[in-house]
Amino acid sequence: MIGTSLLFSGSIAGLLTPFDSVAPTAGYSLRNLSLSYSGAVVRVRKDITGNPEQDFTAGQITNGTLSNFLETLGTDAHSQSVSTQFEDVSDVSLICDCNSGGTDELDAFDALYENGFVSKWYDQFGSNDAVQTTAAEQPKIWDASTGLVTENGKPTLDFDGVDDGFTFDSSVFDIGSLSSFAVGKYNVLDSTMLFGISGSISNKRWYAPFATNTDFRFGYADNSTATSTTGDTNQHLFTMIAGSILGNMESWIDNSSVGTATLDTGIDATNGIGNFDGGFFADCNVQEIIIYNTDQSANRTKIEDNINDYYDIY
Repeated sequence: MIGTSLLFSGSIAGLLTPFDSVAPTAGYSLRNLSLSYSGAVVRVRKDITGNPEQDFTAGQITNGTLSNFLETLGTDAHSQSVSTQFEDVSDVSLICDCNSGGTDELDAFDALYENGFVSKWYDQFGSNDAVQTTAAEQPKIWDASTGLVTENGKPTLDFDGVDDGFTFDSSVFDIGSLSSFAVGKYNVLDSTMLFGISGSISNKRWYAPFATNTDFRFGYADNSTATSTTGDTNQHLFTMIAGSILGNMESWIDNSSVGTATLDTGIDATNGIGNFDGGFFADCNVQEIIIYNTDQSANRTKIEDNINDYYDIY
Protein backbone atom coordinates (compact mmCIF):
# COMPACT_ATOMS: atom_id res chain seq x y z
CA MET A 1 0.00 0.00 0.00
CA ILE A 2 1.23 3.46 -0.82
CA GLY A 3 2.09 5.70 2.11
CA THR A 4 3.28 5.21 5.65
CA SER A 5 1.83 3.30 8.54
CA LEU A 6 3.53 5.36 11.22
CA LEU A 7 1.28 7.33 13.57
CA PHE A 8 2.10 10.98 14.01
CA SER A 9 -0.51 11.55 16.69
CA GLY A 10 0.92 14.72 18.20
CA SER A 11 1.45 15.10 21.93
CA ILE A 12 3.47 12.55 23.86
CA ALA A 13 1.02 10.54 25.94
CA GLY A 14 0.70 11.86 29.48
CA LEU A 15 2.61 15.11 28.89
CA LEU A 16 0.84 18.43 28.65
CA THR A 17 1.75 20.68 25.76
CA PRO A 18 2.01 24.49 25.97
CA PHE A 19 -1.34 24.53 24.17
CA ASP A 20 -2.99 22.67 27.06
CA SER A 21 -1.73 25.31 29.51
CA VAL A 22 -2.66 28.38 27.46
CA ALA A 23 -5.00 27.61 24.56
CA PRO A 24 -4.34 29.40 21.26
CA THR A 25 -7.12 31.45 19.70
CA ALA A 26 -6.85 29.29 16.57
CA GLY A 27 -4.73 26.29 15.67
CA TYR A 28 -4.38 24.39 12.40
CA SER A 29 -2.20 21.31 12.30
CA LEU A 30 -1.90 17.75 11.00
CA ARG A 31 -1.16 16.55 14.55
CA ASN A 32 -3.21 16.93 17.75
CA LEU A 33 -2.04 20.11 19.41
CA SER A 34 -3.41 19.28 22.86
CA LEU A 35 -4.15 16.14 24.84
CA SER A 36 -7.82 17.08 24.98
CA TYR A 37 -8.28 17.22 21.19
CA SER A 38 -9.41 14.09 19.37
CA GLY A 39 -11.49 15.50 16.54
CA ALA A 40 -10.88 15.80 12.81
CA VAL A 41 -7.90 17.86 11.69
CA VAL A 42 -8.78 18.05 7.98
CA ARG A 43 -11.60 17.35 5.56
CA VAL A 44 -10.31 15.60 2.42
CA ARG A 45 -11.85 15.58 -1.05
CA LYS A 46 -11.33 12.57 -3.29
CA ASP A 47 -10.60 13.87 -6.80
CA ILE A 48 -13.20 11.87 -8.74
CA THR A 49 -16.64 12.55 -10.19
CA GLY A 50 -18.92 13.68 -7.41
CA ASN A 51 -16.00 14.92 -5.27
CA PRO A 52 -16.77 12.85 -2.15
CA GLU A 53 -15.37 14.33 1.07
CA GLN A 54 -14.57 12.86 4.46
CA ASP A 55 -13.15 14.11 7.78
CA PHE A 56 -9.92 12.62 9.12
CA THR A 57 -8.23 12.73 12.51
CA ALA A 58 -4.46 13.03 12.89
CA GLY A 59 -4.11 9.29 13.40
CA GLN A 60 -6.34 8.43 10.46
CA ILE A 61 -4.12 10.39 8.09
CA THR A 62 -1.31 7.90 8.61
CA ASN A 63 -2.83 4.65 9.90
CA GLY A 64 -4.39 3.58 6.59
CA THR A 65 -7.84 5.16 6.92
CA LEU A 66 -7.02 8.04 4.58
CA SER A 67 -5.36 5.73 2.05
CA ASN A 68 -8.40 3.43 2.13
CA PHE A 69 -10.64 6.40 1.30
CA LEU A 70 -8.44 7.33 -1.68
CA GLU A 71 -7.85 3.79 -2.89
CA THR A 72 -9.42 2.35 -6.06
CA LEU A 73 -8.74 -1.04 -7.66
CA GLY A 74 -7.34 -1.77 -11.10
CA THR A 75 -9.81 -2.31 -13.91
CA ASP A 76 -8.73 -5.62 -15.47
CA ALA A 77 -11.20 -8.49 -15.05
CA HIS A 78 -8.90 -10.70 -13.01
CA SER A 79 -8.26 -7.96 -10.48
CA GLN A 80 -11.96 -7.17 -10.26
CA SER A 81 -12.93 -10.78 -9.62
CA VAL A 82 -10.42 -11.17 -6.81
CA SER A 83 -11.28 -7.79 -5.31
CA THR A 84 -14.89 -8.95 -5.05
CA GLN A 85 -13.81 -12.00 -3.09
CA PHE A 86 -11.59 -9.96 -0.78
CA GLU A 87 -13.62 -6.75 -0.61
CA ASP A 88 -12.81 -6.22 3.09
CA VAL A 89 -9.06 -6.29 2.50
CA SER A 90 -7.86 -2.72 1.95
CA ASP A 91 -4.29 -3.59 0.92
CA VAL A 92 -4.71 -5.51 -2.35
CA SER A 93 -0.97 -6.21 -2.52
CA LEU A 94 -1.42 -8.39 0.55
CA ILE A 95 -3.76 -10.61 -1.47
CA CYS A 96 -1.12 -10.91 -4.16
CA ASP A 97 1.57 -11.89 -1.68
CA CYS A 98 -0.62 -14.79 -0.58
CA ASN A 99 -1.05 -16.07 -4.13
CA SER A 100 1.44 -18.01 -6.23
CA GLY A 101 0.92 -16.21 -9.49
CA GLY A 102 4.19 -14.27 -9.34
CA THR A 103 4.87 -10.83 -10.78
CA ASP A 104 1.93 -10.77 -13.20
CA GLU A 105 -0.54 -11.25 -10.40
CA LEU A 106 1.21 -8.68 -8.25
CA ASP A 107 0.85 -6.15 -11.06
CA ALA A 108 -2.77 -7.12 -11.61
CA PHE A 109 -3.72 -6.62 -7.99
CA ASP A 110 -1.77 -3.44 -7.24
CA ALA A 111 -4.07 -0.83 -5.74
CA LEU A 112 -4.49 2.50 -7.53
CA TYR A 113 -5.15 5.82 -5.82
CA GLU A 114 -6.90 9.10 -6.49
CA ASN A 115 -5.41 12.45 -5.51
CA GLY A 116 -6.60 13.80 -2.19
CA PHE A 117 -7.13 17.52 -1.55
CA VAL A 118 -8.05 19.39 1.64
CA SER A 119 -11.20 21.49 1.59
CA LYS A 120 -11.16 22.40 5.29
CA TRP A 121 -8.39 22.67 7.88
CA TYR A 122 -10.09 22.46 11.25
CA ASP A 123 -9.40 24.92 14.05
CA GLN A 124 -8.56 22.71 17.03
CA PHE A 125 -9.40 25.43 19.58
CA GLY A 126 -12.65 26.89 18.24
CA SER A 127 -14.69 27.22 15.09
CA ASN A 128 -12.44 29.47 13.00
CA ASP A 129 -11.77 26.78 10.37
CA ALA A 130 -9.56 27.55 7.36
CA VAL A 131 -11.67 26.81 4.27
CA GLN A 132 -11.42 26.53 0.50
CA THR A 133 -14.69 25.60 -1.26
CA THR A 134 -13.34 25.71 -4.83
CA ALA A 135 -12.01 22.24 -5.67
CA ALA A 136 -9.27 23.40 -8.05
CA GLU A 137 -7.87 25.74 -5.37
CA GLN A 138 -7.42 23.19 -2.57
CA PRO A 139 -3.95 22.04 -1.42
CA LYS A 140 -2.92 18.42 -1.89
CA ILE A 141 -2.40 15.98 0.97
CA TRP A 142 -2.21 12.74 -1.03
CA ASP A 143 -0.57 12.20 -4.41
CA ALA A 144 -2.01 9.41 -6.56
CA SER A 145 1.47 8.26 -7.59
CA THR A 146 3.58 8.74 -4.46
CA GLY A 147 1.10 8.61 -1.58
CA LEU A 148 0.93 10.80 1.52
CA VAL A 149 2.62 14.17 0.98
CA THR A 150 5.26 14.70 3.65
CA GLU A 151 7.91 17.19 4.68
CA ASN A 152 10.81 15.95 6.81
CA GLY A 153 8.88 12.73 7.42
CA LYS A 154 5.66 14.34 8.68
CA PRO A 155 2.39 14.97 6.78
CA THR A 156 2.06 18.34 5.06
CA LEU A 157 -0.29 20.31 2.83
CA ASP A 158 1.14 21.09 -0.62
CA PHE A 159 0.03 24.43 -2.13
CA ASP A 160 0.67 24.69 -5.88
CA GLY A 161 1.64 28.37 -6.18
CA VAL A 162 -1.02 28.94 -8.85
CA ASP A 163 -4.38 29.25 -7.11
CA ASP A 164 -4.35 27.16 -3.92
CA GLY A 165 -5.14 28.80 -0.61
CA PHE A 166 -7.27 28.96 2.54
CA THR A 167 -8.97 31.87 4.23
CA PHE A 168 -10.14 32.23 7.84
CA ASP A 169 -11.69 34.95 10.01
CA SER A 170 -8.95 37.37 11.03
CA SER A 171 -11.31 40.08 12.35
CA VAL A 172 -10.96 38.60 15.86
CA PHE A 173 -7.28 39.60 16.03
CA ASP A 174 -5.37 42.85 16.63
CA ILE A 175 -1.76 43.41 15.58
CA GLY A 176 -1.13 45.21 18.87
CA SER A 177 -1.53 41.97 20.84
CA LEU A 178 -0.87 38.99 18.62
CA SER A 179 1.39 35.93 18.30
CA SER A 180 1.72 33.53 15.37
CA PHE A 181 3.77 30.39 14.78
CA ALA A 182 3.93 28.84 11.31
CA VAL A 183 5.71 25.66 10.21
CA GLY A 184 6.28 25.75 6.48
CA LYS A 185 8.59 25.68 3.51
CA TYR A 186 8.66 27.84 0.40
CA ASN A 187 9.40 25.51 -2.52
CA VAL A 188 9.94 28.54 -4.78
CA LEU A 189 11.00 32.04 -3.75
CA ASP A 190 8.80 34.57 -5.50
CA SER A 191 6.47 37.44 -4.56
CA THR A 192 4.23 35.13 -2.56
CA MET A 193 2.92 34.57 0.97
CA LEU A 194 2.90 31.34 2.93
CA PHE A 195 0.82 32.86 5.73
CA GLY A 196 -0.56 36.24 6.71
CA ILE A 197 -3.19 37.62 9.09
CA SER A 198 -3.67 41.28 8.19
CA GLY A 199 -3.06 43.45 5.15
CA SER A 200 -2.15 46.88 3.86
CA ILE A 201 -5.54 48.53 3.30
CA SER A 202 -5.33 50.32 6.64
CA ASN A 203 -1.58 49.84 7.16
CA LYS A 204 -2.15 47.05 9.68
CA ARG A 205 0.11 44.42 8.12
CA TRP A 206 0.92 41.02 9.60
CA TYR A 207 2.92 39.13 6.96
CA ALA A 208 4.45 36.07 8.60
CA PRO A 209 6.39 36.15 6.30
CA PHE A 210 6.13 37.40 2.73
CA ALA A 211 8.75 35.96 0.34
CA THR A 212 10.51 37.74 -2.50
CA ASN A 213 13.00 36.28 -4.96
CA THR A 214 15.72 36.67 -2.34
CA ASP A 215 14.27 37.51 1.08
CA PHE A 216 11.83 36.65 3.84
CA ARG A 217 10.04 39.87 4.81
CA PHE A 218 7.93 40.14 7.94
CA GLY A 219 5.44 42.92 7.24
CA TYR A 220 4.05 44.84 10.18
CA ALA A 221 1.75 47.86 10.44
CA ASP A 222 2.76 50.42 7.77
CA ASN A 223 5.92 48.62 6.70
CA SER A 224 5.91 45.64 4.32
CA THR A 225 9.55 44.98 5.29
CA ALA A 226 9.49 45.69 9.01
CA THR A 227 12.10 42.96 9.47
CA SER A 228 13.80 40.84 6.84
CA THR A 229 16.49 38.27 6.20
CA THR A 230 17.82 36.21 3.30
CA GLY A 231 15.26 33.67 2.10
CA ASP A 232 15.68 30.00 1.16
CA THR A 233 13.67 26.88 0.33
CA ASN A 234 14.21 25.06 3.63
CA GLN A 235 11.61 24.07 6.21
CA HIS A 236 11.31 26.69 8.98
CA LEU A 237 9.44 27.75 12.06
CA PHE A 238 8.35 31.35 11.44
CA THR A 239 7.39 33.29 14.60
CA MET A 240 5.91 36.78 15.02
CA ILE A 241 4.88 38.33 18.35
CA ALA A 242 3.66 41.81 19.23
CA GLY A 243 2.35 43.28 22.47
CA SER A 244 2.87 45.27 25.64
CA ILE A 245 4.83 42.51 27.38
CA LEU A 246 7.37 42.39 24.56
CA GLY A 247 7.08 46.16 24.04
CA ASN A 248 7.29 45.96 20.26
CA MET A 249 6.90 43.51 17.39
CA GLU A 250 9.63 40.95 16.96
CA SER A 251 10.06 38.15 14.43
CA TRP A 252 12.09 34.94 14.58
CA ILE A 253 13.09 32.15 12.23
CA ASP A 254 13.99 28.88 13.94
CA ASN A 255 14.36 30.60 17.32
CA SER A 256 16.75 33.25 15.91
CA SER A 257 15.57 36.86 16.00
CA VAL A 258 15.17 38.64 12.68
CA GLY A 259 14.53 42.07 14.22
CA THR A 260 11.97 44.36 15.84
CA ALA A 261 9.48 47.06 14.86
CA THR A 262 7.49 49.74 16.70
CA LEU A 263 4.23 48.53 18.21
CA ASP A 264 0.96 49.45 16.49
CA THR A 265 -2.70 48.41 16.81
CA GLY A 266 -5.68 47.50 14.61
CA ILE A 267 -6.57 44.89 12.03
CA ASP A 268 -7.24 44.67 8.31
CA ALA A 269 -9.44 41.61 7.83
CA THR A 270 -7.57 40.13 4.88
CA ASN A 271 -5.63 36.92 5.39
CA GLY A 272 -4.56 33.61 3.93
CA ILE A 273 -2.70 30.33 4.22
CA GLY A 274 -0.79 29.49 1.05
CA ASN A 275 -1.92 32.82 -0.39
CA PHE A 276 -3.02 36.27 0.76
CA ASP A 277 -6.41 37.78 0.02
CA GLY A 278 -6.88 35.70 -3.13
CA GLY A 279 -3.43 36.52 -4.54
CA PHE A 280 0.29 36.09 -3.84
CA PHE A 281 -0.13 32.32 -4.19
CA ALA A 282 2.85 30.44 -2.74
CA ASP A 283 4.39 27.22 -3.99
CA CYS A 284 4.86 25.94 -0.47
CA ASN A 285 4.28 23.20 2.09
CA VAL A 286 2.50 24.10 5.33
CA GLN A 287 2.21 21.81 8.35
CA GLU A 288 1.07 23.98 11.24
CA ILE A 289 -0.34 27.44 11.98
CA ILE A 290 -0.93 28.58 15.58
CA ILE A 291 -2.37 32.00 16.46
CA TYR A 292 -2.92 33.74 19.82
CA ASN A 293 -4.72 37.05 20.24
CA THR A 294 -2.26 37.74 23.07
CA ASP A 295 1.43 38.52 23.47
CA GLN A 296 3.00 35.10 24.08
CA SER A 297 6.61 36.31 24.35
CA ALA A 298 6.91 34.88 27.87
CA ASN A 299 5.92 31.44 26.54
CA ARG A 300 7.64 31.67 23.17
CA THR A 301 10.52 29.33 23.97
CA LYS A 302 8.20 26.62 25.34
CA ILE A 303 5.93 26.87 22.31
CA GLU A 304 8.83 26.80 19.85
CA ASP A 305 10.47 23.88 21.68
CA ASN A 306 7.26 21.86 21.46
CA ILE A 307 6.96 22.56 17.74
CA ASN A 308 10.61 21.83 17.02
CA ASP A 309 10.63 18.65 19.12
CA TYR A 310 7.88 17.31 16.88
CA TYR A 311 9.00 18.56 13.45
CA ASP A 312 12.80 18.45 14.05
CA ILE A 313 13.37 21.65 12.10
CA TYR A 314 16.56 23.04 13.65
